[in-house]
Amino acid sequence: SNISTGKDTFITITTKDGKKNLNLNDILNMVEKNNMNIKLLNEKLELSNKMYDRNLNIAQSLDNDRDKSKNYYNVDFRKKQMLYYKQNALECHNIENERDEKIKEVKRGLKWQYFTLVNATKELYNIKEKINNIDNQIKKIESLHREGQGKLTDIYPLKVKKETLKASMDILNFKQEEALTRVKQFLGIDIKDVIEPNLKYCNMPFVKYDDSNIKMNIDKSILNNRSEERRVGK
Repeated sequence: SNISTGKDTFITITTKDGKKNLNLNDILNMVEKNNMNIKLLNEKLELSNKMYDRNLNIAQSLDNDRDKSKNYYNVDFRKKQMLYYKQNALECHNIENERDEKIKEVKRGLKWQYFTLVNATKELYNIKEKINNIDNQIKKIESLHREGQGKLTDIYPLKVKKETLKASMDILNFKQEEALTRVKQFLGIDIKDVIEPNLKYCNMPFVKYDDSNIKMNIDKSILNNRSEERRVGK
């Protein structure tokens, strides 16, 4: 079944500023805003855009101020300036593509780790319930034995089962902690913040996030404002 992107709480995050209930859209938006890898690519793109604007302005000034520019008749210089801004345009385009792919990659990874966290948390809860039931059975056998009924040897299989369950908890605790750390990294939140997943989504099949429209939502102004110059630069 598909997961809801409406008001359903996927994660409750408790920070020093309080508690927040986040739905799926909230979480995916946090990725674009807070994830360190995406932040670095945004900074790289910002720097590349500044270089593009600078070199484009120089190239345009050579043509617009041909009478004042001492470099107008310097053919080699003009060719280099034309080449620089076109290279910058291509670099901006490549960084945007790299960032778009990174956003998709991070969101896929986040969802995978989220469901790993949910399922591990739910399994741990179930195992604890089973161990509690075993403890109650052991107490019942011990009580019956004190009353002269039942055999203490009936406890041994239960203790073996309990130890097996406790061993499986170690593996699940490791999976839970690893997924928890990865989710925090994807969201760009403090490692000390507390995350509580919504256990209603346990054992849900992984559904790939529909990121087909992601490019439409990322820096439209950059693409639109420079589309003409980049076509010239091809």
